[in-house]
Amino acid sequence: TLWESVELAEAEGLTLGEVQERLSLDGEFAFAKEMAVWRDKGDEWLRPQHHDHVRLFYLQHKDLIASKIIMESGAEGLEASLARVRELRSEGANIYVEESSLNGIGYYFMGQGDIPGAIEIFRLNVDLFPESANVYDSLGEAYMKNGEKAQAIANYKKSLELNPENTNAAEMLDELEKM
Repeated sequence: TLWESVELAEAEGLTLGEVQERLSLDGEFAFAKEMAVWRDKGDEWLRPQHHDHVRLFYLQHKDLIASKIIMESGAEGLEASLARVRELRSEGANIYVEESSLNGIGYYFMGQGDIPGAIEIFRLNVDLFPESANVYDSLGEAYMKNGEKAQAIANYKKSLELNPENTNAAEMLDELEKM
């Protein structure tokens, strides 16, 4: 029932947030109220479960081509892949790019020692999610690892501007200023 409800809402063109709000805890998730954990923790436990399940079903209706393109191209084809993702987005293609997925790919590249590749992926994430403090924090980290102090500082400052509670960015700025 939940799958069908998400499928219908997505076909109507609703955003993920709209779908999550439309689908009721009392309707599609009524079965969960039979569970012992709900009796102990109530709706505060159920609401995040509801949002996670709806999100997973919603994403299955989207073409996660951005991640596929980037991961299949590897370091050799990264520039072309990033250009293709930007092109698809500008054409309004029905692709879904998730901030955390791109961040994960950036960290994968960084873990493989490809810091310039990671920087490019994090830059794409900044382009796609300019209001996210996390994407600037990640880009700042990559610049710092690449020895680009001024760029690292600029990105950590932007991260702090968007989220003054970001203790990592504050700590990294202190560290960079001591260098």
